[in-house]
Formats: sequence, structure tokens, C-alpha cells
Amino acid sequence: MRNYDPRAAFRFCRSVLVVAAGLLVIADASAQTATPGRAETGVESTALAEIVVTARRKEERLQDVPLSVSAFSADQLSTLGITDQVTLAKFTPGFQFSDYTNGRSDRGAFRSMIFRGLTSSLSNTGVTSYALAFLDGAPIIFGDILLTDAIERVEVLKGPQNVYFGRSTFAGAINYVTRSPGNVFKGSATAEVGSYGLSRLSGHFEGPLISDKLTFAIDAEDSNKGGDYTNAAFPSEKFGARSSKSVALTQYWTPTDKLSVKLYETYFHYDDGIGAAGVIPSPNLFNCRPGGNGGGAVGNFYRCGELPTFKPSWLAQSNVYTAIENQLLNHPAGFNVMYKDCNHLGLCADAGGASAIIDYALPWADTKFQSITAYHAKLVADLQNAVDQNVNAFPNVGFFGNPAYPNAPTYAPTFDYNIINKLWDFSTEARLSSADRQRLRWTVGASYVETSDTQQLWFYTNPTGTIPVPDPAYSPQLTSARTVGVFGGLYFDVTDSTTVSAELRRQSDRRRDRISANSQYLEKTFDSWSPRIAVQYKLTPTTNLYASYAGGVRPGGFNTAITGLPARIASQIAALVGTAPLAYDEEKIWTTEVGIKGEFFDRALQANVSAYIGKLSNQQLSQTAILLNPDPVYGGRFDIYTNSGKVDLHGLEADARWRVSRLLTLSGTFGWTYTAEHATGCNACLPVTGSDKLDGTRLNNSPEISGSLAADLSDNLTANLDWFAHADFAYKGSMYIDQNGLNLTETGAAKKVNLQIGVENKSYTITAYVTNLTDDKTYTGGQVNFDFLSFSPNGVRFGLPDKRAYGVRLRYNFD
Repeated sequence: MRNYDPRAAFRFCRSVLVVAAGLLVIADASAQTATPGRAETGVESTALAEIVVTARRKEERLQDVPLSVSAFSADQLSTLGITDQVTLAKFTPGFQFSDYTNGRSDRGAFRSMIFRGLTSSLSNTGVTSYALAFLDGAPIIFGDILLTDAIERVEVLKGPQNVYFGRSTFAGAINYVTRSPGNVFKGSATAEVGSYGLSRLSGHFEGPLISDKLTFAIDAEDSNKGGDYTNAAFPSEKFGARSSKSVALTQYWTPTDKLSVKLYETYFHYDDGIGAAGVIPSPNLFNCRPGGNGGGAVGNFYRCGELPTFKPSWLAQSNVYTAIENQLLNHPAGFNVMYKDCNHLGLCADAGGASAIIDYALPWADTKFQSITAYHAKLVADLQNAVDQNVNAFPNVGFFGNPAYPNAPTYAPTFDYNIINKLWDFSTEARLSSADRQRLRWTVGASYVETSDTQQLWFYTNPTGTIPVPDPAYSPQLTSARTVGVFGGLYFDVTDSTTVSAELRRQSDRRRDRISANSQYLEKTFDSWSPRIAVQYKLTPTTNLYASYAGGVRPGGFNTAITGLPARIASQIAALVGTAPLAYDEEKIWTTEVGIKGEFFDRALQANVSAYIGKLSNQQLSQTAILLNPDPVYGGRFDIYTNSGKVDLHGLEADARWRVSRLLTLSGTFGWTYTAEHATGCNACLPVTGSDKLDGTRLNNSPEISGSLAADLSDNLTANLDWFAHADFAYKGSMYIDQNGLNLTETGAAKKVNLQIGVENKSYTITAYVTNLTDDKTYTGGQVNFDFLSFSPNGVRFGLPDKRAYGVRLRYNFD
């Protein structure tokens, strides 16, 4: 276990930046010297296209923003095969996406974005998330964005982004920017087929409704993929099937040269099968006794180090799903519940939204007014088998033999559940900004956001044909927030080469939770300031150095589990985890970042390097109190949240693109992320290691090292036809998957290779590809959880990636 030394970490990061700055300055000087020769010989320019981002609520060149930002144009998204946040993470240093949730390894209800290794033992999704997705600058609480032809670019912002993006951007944010349709009729149609029954049809069409005044665009997509893993218990059944349908409509109105209005509406539907997730049988798993005694356990009782290599026999689940189950899990009679029709095990979801963006150049003082108002909603049913194993002949003892369930059957062929989520958000924001050409520039604005996350959990445990009554304790649980913020920024050019930025947000966040047991509400308002200061120095005409200091806040919440408990229960909980507050406080983070951004060799090379060091305080930690004698009314397990920890973090992020020649372009990324958690009172650690202290251990679900390499080749094949080829390699280091701080069980490193080759002209593009060429099956994630077959509390559940797949894609462009 490594000891964390922040001073040594900072010195290391500083040294890397000094070396990087020196090398880039030398490269820039060489490029400046070589430029006249290139011009004289008439060599075709290899300059890379510029990317404009809105990371600070205004349009700026990516290379000029004093922040760590990764941006992808529509062409880059297509070339790299980025279709969702999972594939986006492969090519973004400092960002990971956890697509594993209990029972699923794809589009389940509790996936989360992880920036710079910051994960939470609390829920990291919805209202309580560390990071958030935005569409054209408007927050989307559920975070799902289908990367269709409607998306023009993606901006990934790392570090605290509270100043301009508000709540739930404590660790970072992703902003998806849609296209504004043009004044010429044009479009495209794409058809794709591939392994495991993959089929995809998409289309884009845009043009004018009123010439030079009103344009529109419509985008639609239908994508289907069969399962690529076999259920070992029922070989005719496959795991991992996915289906998506989406449509988007854009209207862009420019009644004058000073006013524009953009309306965007979208809808999408998911219908997925059972995810490729399972349980490693405990006899194949345990190899150590951390702590020496294991709370009285005999022999090895835990898994240390990397998980064993996946075996197909471990992916075996019960597939019983009856009409009675469907009725009870989707429409339980006599209960006031939400529902989302889903007549199979798997996931069904409907989501959509609408937004209006107004830009107006005011007639005085070169001031610009901008506003965005948006609403998004999603309803999802996630039906799974909680056991994740084949228990069709499993004797109903132990867990199912609980005296609280005297009518439980002799055998338990199913233990299915349905997590139903309804999420929605409404937001509006208005800003005034000065002209960019002034020496002193400014932005001021205000925002209002409402978010709501209602969750219902239903279990079905009776396969005998009688109709069990759902437990009324599982009434809908509501978490909501109403947030008002005011913000502003000043940007001053001290000299021609030095710019100072000062930005600040004042935010009032009213958190409101409903107690499921008695339908009462808990409510508290958290007020906070989030500042950011940056200094930018133009080292050369195409090279910028910057340093920034930023703070962020994650609002607090409530211990709803302890409300209304009798004294006999509360005293037992206090003896296990200490006195728990009704409301726990905010988390706070402070981050110092330094970086260099440059363009070299006539802008043929773009390179960015940043290093950061920070501290998270008042960490919100989950502690589980398990009573020795469970109460027949209130149960025996209680999750309690306290502000009892802190985290030190540091890391390095780098990316580069180099158009070596007209034929060859290279790109690469590198991320080093290290977190060190310090806390006491880890009662979940005590029976495993014999200690309740955390001292310098890493947070889970994020690798320390990640990176990627890509190469693109293209040339003329004939006078009217070009050929192209693409190869990329993505590396994701091993991740810990057990309780934060244990650092015992890890996934191993994943290595993925993708290839493409094709031909294109003005109208057609034909591409053949292979993904995951080496058929890497490194686990995408997992968790240490209960093994229902061996009754071990330290069983390991896992998720699997997509297998190697081949495909062909045809795209037709027309004017």
C-alpha cells in the first residue's frame, strides 16, 4: 500500500510540465524556422482543424481555454467509433465511465461518470451525482445521450465545473453540442450490419423552411444488437442484447442578423435483454485471509489481487419469468406505484426532452444575451435476477429460510426484482457577456434548476403460482433538489501575453427527500460559493501556459433510514457506527491545476499536458450497520451516511494529435490518476482486515493508468475515390472493485484494439471494421457481494465487455 506524499506528487507533476514545456517550445521554434521553406516549396498544408468549445459559456478555441478539456468533433467521434460514454472514456484522459451495476454490465439504472478517480460510496447518479451530462449547456439528470448525427461535438471538462455548470459538477462535466442546420438541403443515410445480429439504420436531413431565416433538421436511428454471451444454464439464451430507437428535430430561426433561436426536441427508447453479468463461484475465488483472522472465518475467505480469468460456465442465470411475475413487477395491484411496461428480464426505458436556446446581440456596448431553457425526463424499468446465478434446483435454505418468510417454497428458482426510476429535470439560465475583443471582458448570469429522482424497488420471490403481496415498505423513494445560482466572470489582459480570469458562483441548493416508511419529507437548504481563478501566459504565438485554482461543492443529504426508528434500534445502530446525523453536510473540493497547450509545425501538431493536485474534505461515507438480531418490523441492515473522511488526489493528463503528412495522422492520450483516502469508522472493513481505518488507499472503479494510441491513413485510390484505414489501441489499468479503501480485489488491465478500412468519395463511404480484435474479456467492473450459493458475504459479481465483432457500414451523403 503506497503512502501518499502531496509534496512529492506536486514536484513530480511540476517536473513533467517543465520538461513538456521545454520540448514544446523547442518544437515550436523549429516549426517557426521551418515555415518559410514549406511555403516556398508549395507543400500542401497539414494544419489540423480547429475545435471551438463552450467550456466557459462562450465560444473559445480549445487550445486557448485554461482548463483541462478534451473535445471531439463529429468526424473524430465516427473515426474512433465513439457511440456512448463507455467508448468516450477510452480516448479521454482523466475520465472513466462505470457501466457495471449489480446485475447489469451495460445500460442499467446506476451507471456513473468518474472524473479523476473520484467515486462515492453514496449514489453517484441522478440528484446525488459527482458529475453530470449537459446537452447544449442544459443539465440532463439521467445522463444518457445517444451519439447520433444530431451531435456536432462532445466536450469533456475535468475538475470542478460548478462555476458555470452548477450542481452535480463537483468532479467534472460532459457537454454534448448539437448541430445548427444550414440553409442548403442536404442529408445522409447510414446502414450497418455486423456480428451478433447487429443492424443499424440512421438518417439525417436538413434544409431551409424559409430561405435565410428558418432552417430545420431531422435525425433518426434504429439500432439493434443480439447477445454475444451464452447463458451456460440455458444455451439457447444469449446475454448482452441491446436495442435503441431515437428521433431528434432541430429548428434554427434567424429573423435578423442579431437574433437566433434554436429549438431541439428528442426522444429515444431502449429495449435491452439480460446483461452479461454473473458471479464467480466462491471455490474458484478465495485465496487470502486479510487481517489474519477474518472475524472468525476458517481458511481463506477473501479474494486478493486480480480476479481469475473468466470461464463461460460462470455466466449461468435462471431465466424463469412468468406472466404472474410480469403482472406483479410491472403493475402490482393495490399499490400506488410507478410502472414502465417491460415484459421480459432486462431493461426498458423511454426518455426525451426539449430545449430552447436564444442568442441576441444587444444594440448597446457590444453586449450579448444568451439563454437556454430545457426539460428532460426518463422512465426506466430494470428487471433482473438478484442472484445472478442458476438456482433452479437451489434448496431454499439460509437466505430464503428467514423466519420472516414462513411461506417461502422449498426451492427458489427465481428471485427477481424491478428497479423503476422516474427522473426529470427543468432548467433555465440567462447570461450577459461583453464582446471578446475588449481588454476587460465579463460574463454575468443566473440559473434555476429543478431535478427529481423517484425510485421504486419490487421483489418477486414466490414461484409456486400463488400471488404474493409486494412489501409495502417499498413505496416510492423520492430525492429532489431545487437550485438557484448566480455567477459571473472577469477576464483581463494584463499584457498582450498574460490574461487573468476570476470566476465565482453563489448557489442555494434545496434538497428534499421523502421517507418511504411514512411518506413524510425531510428538507434542508445548502448554500455555497464556488470560485475559480486562472492565469494564462502566451509563451509563444501558438503556445499557452496556464495555472488555475478551483473549488467545488457537492450538496449534503439525509439519513432517511434512521427516521422514525424506535430507541431499541437506534441504540444498536449508534453502537455500531456512532451517532448518525439526520442531515449530513456538503463535500468540498479544492484543486490546483497547471498545464501547457500548444500548436506546432504549422499547426500540424496539437499537444496538451496538465497536472493537478487537490483535496476533498468532509467526504460523505456510507457505513452499514448490521444488527445481530434483525428486527421483524424494521429489518437488520441500515446504511448510514457521515462526513468522516477526506481524499487527496493528484494526476497527469495529456493528449496530442499530429498530422504527420497528408497521408498520416497520429493521436494519443495518457492519464495518470491517483487518489488517497483517509477515514476512520469503516465498519465494513473491520471484519475483513481487522481495522476500521483507511490511510492512503485508492478509491475504487477507476484505474491509476489509462491511455490510447490511434493512427489514420488516407490517400487517393483513383481520381474520384479515396481509401482510408484506422487503427486504435486503448489501455485501461486494473481497478479495485471492493469497498472503498480495502484495495484487495481488482479486475486486471484491459487492452482493446479496433481496426477500420474503407473507401469514400463525395457521395459514398464504405467501411469494414473489427472491434476488440484480440477478444479481450477483462471484467468491466464488479463488486464484492453476497454469494447465494455458498452463502459467503464476500462473493464477487462481475460484468463483461462486448466480444470481438466484425461489421460493414455504408454511408450515403446527398445535397
